[in-house]
Amino acid sequence: MANLATYYSPTSIDDAVRVSSALASSGMFPDVKKPEQAFAKMMAGAELGFGPFAALSGVDIIQGRPAIRANLIASAVKANHKYDFRVTEHTESKCTVEFFEVSSKDDSKESIGHSTFTMDDAKKAGLTSKAVWKQYPRNMLYARAVSNGVRWHCPDIFHGSTVYTHEELGVDEPVEVDSIVIEDDEPSQKEKAIEQAADALDGDVEEPPPNRDIGEQSNRFYKFLEAMKEEKKRIGAPLYYSALQEHGLKKSNDIGKMDFGKMSKVYNAVKECGDYREEDYSWRRTLDCVESRRMRRAEKEKVSSIADILGGLALNFDEPLNEIDSADDLPIEYEPEDREKIVTKFTSEYYQAS
Repeated sequence: MANLATYYSPTSIDDAVRVSSALASSGMFPDVKKPEQAFAKMMAGAELGFGPFAALSGVDIIQGRPAIRANLIASAVKANHKYDFRVTEHTESKCTVEFFEVSSKDDSKESIGHSTFTMDDAKKAGLTSKAVWKQYPRNMLYARAVSNGVRWHCPDIFHGSTVYTHEELGVDEPVEVDSIVIEDDEPSQKEKAIEQAADALDGDVEEPPPNRDIGEQSNRFYKFLEAMKEEKKRIGAPLYYSALQEHGLKKSNDIGKMDFGKMSKVYNAVKECGDYREEDYSWRRTLDCVESRRMRRAEKEKVSSIADILGGLALNFDEPLNEIDSADDLPIEYEPEDREKIVTKFTSEYYQAS
């Protein structure tokens, strides 16, 4: 099973205090000297949709305002279902970023504006004398173009909070020299393969893409999918998809790649579901979910009888299936292996395309 500490989200103040203390004492964050500082960063990050680790490594509190590294701002846009962007020009003197709003109906993209930042703009703002602008002009231009564009064209990504880069608050921008700016929004062959694999696996990806540095945020998302896939095996498709539906999802990869708070809630919801093979209550819940799905199917088309669906199974408990009209009428006397056979059959009948 995947280790969920990668995208763990505290569930209470006491929990957050313990996590803050652990992260502050880890020595992995040189600028965090006390648990209180870690706690403040975590709270700021949580409001912006980031998990604890991303908050401590990419969010700083400057004069009471959150400063976010440009790579996190860009990742938030790319992970959001509503918006996208593309770098249309990127030189040592100019960076232009075009922002798009994505249709929820057909995923088409409509341009909603551009954000451009030039070295002339930097000179007017008195920035070009700084060492970081002399050493990494492309990075700095990109950071300003992206942060301005988010404020202008998609401010709701951060729930109304105003987003600043470090430099805009009077502190030198932390530059990640090895980071790669995404200049083309066309998916690579590997990314296309990942999407196809996700569709084939009912929205679950077994593991992150091999031999490719996909970044911290994407790695966390794929580990979430991996953990959800394990839970689906444990609790069965009926309870699994019922839990997703309660959170407004059809499949696990409908969650935004940076919505770590929702990932935690959804994972905890499926984690609370028991094993229908061993627990009578979970067995009953599973059958209720199946029958509910069966009735919805019956509103559109004729459905097979329980006897027709299960008649070919070799079950240890001999129950006259012809007398059973609905799935939730099946008895609890079935042994674990019989229950698994039954749920597997129902899954094939009603959940194959979920």
